[in-house]
Amino acid sequence: MNCEILLGQDWLERFGYQFQIPSLGINLPAYSETLVRIPTTENGNRLVEAQELQENFFCASSVVECKDSSFLCLIINLNSTDETLKKFPRTQVLPKLNGRFQDATNKESLTRKQILQSQLRLAHIKEGEEEIRQICAEYMDVL
Repeated sequence: MNCEILLGQDWLERFGYQFQIPSLGINLPAYSETLVRIPTTENGNRLVEAQELQENFFCASSVVECKDSSFLCLIINLNSTDETLKKFPRTQVLPKLNGRFQDATNKESLTRKQILQSQLRLAHIKEGEEEIRQICAEYMDVL
C-alpha cells in the first residue's frame, strides 16, 4: 500500500529529526544580536515566541510582518564562536482580543488610580497638592 502524508516540523522535531538548512547560509558572529530575514510561507502579522533555535541560539519574542515570503527576526548567538543558523523560528497566529479585555483594562486602570491617589503622602505639601495629584493621575502608567 502506497500512502502519502504530510509531517509537520513540530512532530518531526518531537521524534528527534534534526532539520538541516544548508541553503540558509546565515553565519552569525560570536556573542551577537543580528536581525535576520527568515523565509516563510505565511502572510500578514504573526507572533514569534522567544525560543532556543539551537544550542545558545535564541530568537526574541516579537510580532512580525510576513510579506514577500519572509519576515525579520532578532537572532542572538551566545556562542563564543561564529556559528551558522540551522533552524527557523516558529510563528503562530496572533491571539484575538475580545471586548472583555478592554473592560478589564478600564476597571484595572480605575482601581490603580484609586490606589495611587490613596497612597500619596502629601501632608507636608503646603501648595500645589492638587497639581501633584493631577500629574500622578496623568502619569500613573509609569508610577
